[in-house]
Amino acid sequence: MKRPQETQARPRSHQHDIETAGKCAIARLARKEHFRRAGELSLLDKARDRWIDTRLGLQLIADAGVSAFDYHVSVVGGIVYVLGIARDAAERDRVALIASGVEGVHGVVMHAIARDDPLRSAAR
Repeated sequence: MKRPQETQARPRSHQHDIETAGKCAIARLARKEHFRRAGELSLLDKARDRWIDTRLGLQLIADAGVSAFDYHVSVVGGIVYVLGIARDAAERDRVALIASGVEGVHGVVMHAIARDDPLRSAAR
């Protein structure tokens, strides 16, 4: 009879724990708002949101000044919710500008923070 293979836990840094906790808290807030608004939308509104989400995702990937995989984007009723950690404030602002330029977007709510943001550094 084979014994289950023992797994060795990878050491995690304190910084990783802080980042994960911060992302979870922000994600919970965004998700709560997302579901509150999503219940009020028609099928056509949801289709428009999906189109915006797809279009924005492609634009972020195509932009060389943005690390698109550091962000999670959710669209509800034409409002874009952005979560993630930007390389710097300029990248965060660039993401907001790209999102606001997509046809059908009525607003952008940024829940992204820059790696060099003093608030993020204070949590270390």
